[in-house]
Amino acid sequence: METFMWVALIGVVIVAIWAIVQLLNQPSTQTTDAPVFQQQEPEPIFPPETDPTQALAQEVKPFDPGPLIRDNINSEWDIEYVDRDGVVTSRRITVKALYGKKYPKFAKAWCHLRQEERHFNLYNMETAIEASSGRKVPVTYQLIEFLDSHASRLHPVENPINLTITDTQDRVWAFEVQFVRAFQGSAHLQGHGKIIKSDKSRKWSGDKSFYPSMCKSIILTETGEDVGDVTAFLASLV
Repeated sequence: METFMWVALIGVVIVAIWAIVQLLNQPSTQTTDAPVFQQQEPEPIFPPETDPTQALAQEVKPFDPGPLIRDNINSEWDIEYVDRDGVVTSRRITVKALYGKKYPKFAKAWCHLRQEERHFNLYNMETAIEASSGRKVPVTYQLIEFLDSHASRLHPVENPINLTITDTQDRVWAFEVQFVRAFQGSAHLQGHGKIIKSDKSRKWSGDKSFYPSMCKSIILTETGEDVGDVTAFLASLV
């Protein structure tokens, strides 16, 4: 009898252990509503010397037209120019200098249309006409040869001459002579002019050129003396 009780007790213990093992091996079906937080990477911190906005600003360099080829040109051209958007405009420019490597590529010039100094790509000029002579300017490798052999001679005026000029439209100008340009036996004036009397309300001032055919009379502002023959007076300044 006692032996039977021990066998029964051992059997109960075995069954209990088996039940516990089965319970532990069952997959969990319990869901949780606890929020799941995703770890985020920290934003990069740039020190001042490597800040991307500052680095971009440092990469913006001023325009470099290349080596200087020729300066002190002061030649007026009437051009048809194609800008970076493909728009063609007609304008007059006063070319000051040429830049490039082997041949001229850029012209630094005063733009009479925009009233500011700009750099013009010679290859974007559809046409270029020298205003003083009406000749076509070869904006190619032949440009330097053209300037040396055909362009007119420029004579700077050491002491600017102040003139009062009446043009063929009866406008009166206060004009300061800065250069005298000679070409094929004739001469014309270059300098700064301002309209001081006109039948119209238009007022204008800026860089200006005067040819003998444009002048009805020229008076020396300081003395009030009429110079008389305009062509002879201009030739005397050369």
